[in-house]
Amino acid sequence: QDVHRTVHIVHAATLLELYGFYDMYKIDHEDLKAVLTGGDGLLLEQDLKDDSIDTTYVKDLTLIGLNKILEYNENQNK
Repeated sequence: QDVHRTVHIVHAATLLELYGFYDMYKIDHEDLKAVLTGGDGLLLEQDLKDDSIDTTYVKDLTLIGLNKILEYNENQNK
């Protein structure tokens, strides 16, 4: 019971923080899009889309970025 309530509170707090940052940056960047990644990204994306926030979920963003760095470094050594 307490764990479920804690998870719910953390989820709600995360959404509130995302709303705050999104609204702040949206003032200067009308075409703003939120990019979500990680294990809870899909859950957050659904909540944000329900509130008309433009989002994209990228499952393996960290791995994609690390692979790009690896490819870049390999090409520099040729």
